[in-house]
This record gives sequence, structure tokens and C-alpha cells, in this order.
Amino acid sequence: MKTRIPIALLALLIGGCAEDIPDDPTWHGEIEVLLTANCGRCHGETMAPGVPPDLRLDTYDDAFEFRERIRARAVTYEETGARQMPPDSYLSNDQKEILGIWIDNGAPLGPPE
Repeated sequence: MKTRIPIALLALLIGGCAEDIPDDPTWHGEIEVLLTANCGRCHGETMAPGVPPDLRLDTYDDAFEFRERIRARAVTYEETGARQMPPDSYLSNDQKEILGIWIDNGAPLGPPE
């Protein structure tokens, strides 16, 4: 006898495994950690060779200034044909969505955690 799982229950189980996407990500809440983990190796305190010296992404002021470049290179590169960042790995779809929401919302700083 086969057991059938109702589609609604299956969707609930699968949805429960996905990373929560915040409605209002902030620099202090999500973005600083995300950019440091994925971009800091090349765009942090120690810059990779060939990276423009002003293109740091480890401070709020710099990330805010380059937010549209972050969108083009890390979030929408597949649509725009821009060079993908990070070049040797991929951000998850959830990470891309979080960055996109942060930028769409004006790249808020948020309260320190």
C-alpha cells in the first residue's frame, strides 16, 4: 500500500527547510556578515591584487556607495551579463534575494546587534 503525502503538507515541509528571507535586512543584521563571508577575502582590509583600492565591501559606507555595483555583480549578473562576483563561488539564491531586498530598501544600516 502506497502512502500519499498531501501536497499542502509536502509544501509546508519543504518550505520549512528554506532559509528565512527577512523583509527588512540591514547592514548590522544580515549584510555585513554576508559580504564579509563572501567578499571580504578580496574586498576587505587586505585587498586582492587587481582590485581597485577604493572597492572595499567590509564597511557600511563603502558597501552603501557600491550597492548598485553589488547588485549588478552579485545579484543580477545573469540578467545583465556583468562579471559575476564572487568569481570563484556562487551566492545562494537566498543570499542574492537578501542583498536585493537590502538594496531595494535603501541599504539601511540598522541598529548594532
